[in-house]
Amino acid sequence: METSTSRAKGVAFKELLIWLDQRLGRDKLLQALAHLPPEYKNIIRVEAANFGILSSSWYPFPFVHKLLDELTGSMSRQERFDLAQEASRAIMEATLQGMYKAIVRAFVSPNLYAKFATKLWQSYYDSGDFKVVITADGHSADSTVKNWSGHHSFVCDMNLMAATAIYEAMGLKEVSSKRVSCIDEGAPYCHFITSWAK
Repeated sequence: METSTSRAKGVAFKELLIWLDQRLGRDKLLQALAHLPPEYKNIIRVEAANFGILSSSWYPFPFVHKLLDELTGSMSRQERFDLAQEASRAIMEATLQGMYKAIVRAFVSPNLYAKFATKLWQSYYDSGDFKVVITADGHSADSTVKNWSGHHSFVCDMNLMAATAIYEAMGLKEVSSKRVSCIDEGAPYCHFITSWAK
């Protein structure tokens, strides 16, 4: 069993659960929950609104990882990657709506986002050093995640797509993100680059 004490904020975890329940089906979710260790059994309440997950609360990453492993264990690496990309896109669309989306477009630029990226990361995760550097030409962002004890391949894949969605929410066009390295592949930290049209 994992010994990491890293935690994730409920705001995104709640949306992930809602989406996975719809995408994979309630039976699949119930089966995964049934295989969780006893200490995690009461975190999710299927009968409760939003599965009992509170947006402002913190949840242990070993629990999140175990649930994701149970839900995706029979999938190929490509299938898990594709699912993570879908999930991230859906979560970003759910959380970047209405007034918040308008504020992002009006006030957030790549340089301003880079300045506050660490603070934003800390509002979702309680470990990891996230840094964004905008390149000199102003058309790409170099992002690294170091010292993240809550790392998991599925969540890392989700973060890759989230980067694309954030810059799209700023109104930038032809946005794409590419992984440079990942600790799952033996690298010392995770590194990706997001680019957009000039």
